[in-house]
Amino acid sequence: MDQEQEGDRDSLYKTARQMRADPIKGTFVVFIVVAFFVFFWLLAFCTEVRGESKAPGMNNGQCMPIPTMITIIKEQFKEVVVFKGTNNREQMILITQNPLTKTWTALNSYDGGFFCMVAFGGEGSVLPQVDYYGGNSKSKSN
Repeated sequence: MDQEQEGDRDSLYKTARQMRADPIKGTFVVFIVVAFFVFFWLLAFCTEVRGESKAPGMNNGQCMPIPTMITIIKEQFKEVVVFKGTNNREQMILITQNPLTKTWTALNSYDGGFFCMVAFGGEGSVLPQVDYYGGNSKSKSN
């Protein structure tokens, strides 16, 4: 082999070695990409879970025996009943509200001995009752 061909071959090997990816840099890039996806997945998961809880241990859709739920509503949330009714399935519905903080909770009776928290909110108000007489309206306090 002549020297010119050997020089070309050496320069070809040198170029190939320079083009080869560094395994440490590649591992670092993969780590960053995976960490990025894990971080945003956790952020989305934690945000969603936090939005479904009225208080620690009190989640939307949670059911408890009636006396337990009433005690929690009265003592922990300081809410009072502002509406009591019956739904189309003949189940009792209670809506409670804290008059100071304006938080509220909607409870639905289930199986005769349980209340289930079906909704809650951070702001609400009890509206005055309005009676209509011949087109004229008159407000009555609750």
